[in-house]
Amino acid sequence: AQLLKALKHRVTQEALTQQELDFMKTSSMKKLLEDVGQKEQQLQLLSEEAERASKLANCSRKHEERPPP
Repeated sequence: AQLLKALKHRVTQEALTQQELDFMKTSSMKKLLEDVGQKEQQLQLLSEEAERASKLANCSRKHEERPPP
């Protein structure tokens, strides 16, 4: 009976440890997904900013290339 009790205790502890590990993995994955989402937003904003700067530079170049009237 003592052996069975010890075995049940060990199995319970292992299950709890596994649950804790699963929770930690899930928390880490959620954090990673949040970080990736933030990086995607930053990248989108930087891309838009670069595109605007490129268009401005093109307009400026076209303006400079026009011969004077």
